[in-house]
Amino acid sequence: MSGCLSRRHFLSTGLGGMVAMSPLGVSIAVGASHEPVKTSRLYTQNIPWANEYCVNSTDGTKLTVYTGGNPRGQPLLFIHGILQSALSWSSLMTDRQLQRAFHLITIDLRGHGQSGKPDNNGYASSQTWADDLHTVLTSLNLHRPPILIGWSYGGAIIGDYLRAYGQAALGGLVLVGTSSRFDDALNDSALVPLLPGLLASDYHENINALLAFVRLLTKTPQSYEATITTLGYNADVPRYVRQSMFLHRQDYRQDLARVRVPTWVVHGSHDEIVPLSNAHTLAYVIPDATSTIYNMVSHMPFIETPQFRTDLLTWVLESRM
Repeated sequence: MSGCLSRRHFLSTGLGGMVAMSPLGVSIAVGASHEPVKTSRLYTQNIPWANEYCVNSTDGTKLTVYTGGNPRGQPLLFIHGILQSALSWSSLMTDRQLQRAFHLITIDLRGHGQSGKPDNNGYASSQTWADDLHTVLTSLNLHRPPILIGWSYGGAIIGDYLRAYGQAALGGLVLVGTSSRFDDALNDSALVPLLPGLLASDYHENINALLAFVRLLTKTPQSYEATITTLGYNADVPRYVRQSMFLHRQDYRQDLARVRVPTWVVHGSHDEIVPLSNAHTLAYVIPDATSTIYNMVSHMPFIETPQFRTDLLTWVLESRM
């Protein structure tokens, strides 16, 4: 293991400097100053709900891991989506009931948050993602098989892990707003029209696409501070990381069809990023999977409805019986 830096800086790339109004009407940072924009205490301070450590993946990339909750409880490992960070899971990691019941673990994926951001093509490699997850799981020395909770692109990383390492070390899966396919099956996603802007070198075009993407995450708009925080860690992902990750186009249906651990498929009825039909396919492909569709919810059920936390607690406890 190697030492970790604390999250005291706002952003090392992307946002930083003066605050200006974007054409979409939200204050964003522009300019070259290295002074942080004081928009979100959550992003600039240390994470109070987690112990932080780093582990090096097979290619030497630093992966940052956060643990909290009850170390004797059932381990839950939360895996965020593309452009996100461990902070995406703050509402769950700070939930007192979940903290008492479970060993809560989350990570910054490579290229995201405080993990390493190597400038290479590893982000398009299924084996690389599988190795990252395997490295983290091995480093934790868990007392019982963990339940993996993959949101959006995090579901693809679970698929990569299953393909490379199988399911023997796992206690279950929770697949949130994700898909069995990350190829042409997502052509009807509202994300597709935003891709040119998300990959653009022009600063304003890029930030406006990021903001539009952040606004798609929830059906009911997030608060100003939550929007800026989310925009911050989205903008922190370098453009070369995004470009490579969008080349990671895999079909996991055969891998998922072999799953025998308890699996819960979760989706929002109004998810425009990963349309609802993908949840139906997942529930069909995975033997004995259960599914929950939250009405009037978009891509972040764990943020948009408190019922998700109650249902997660119930499902985990029942899946262990």
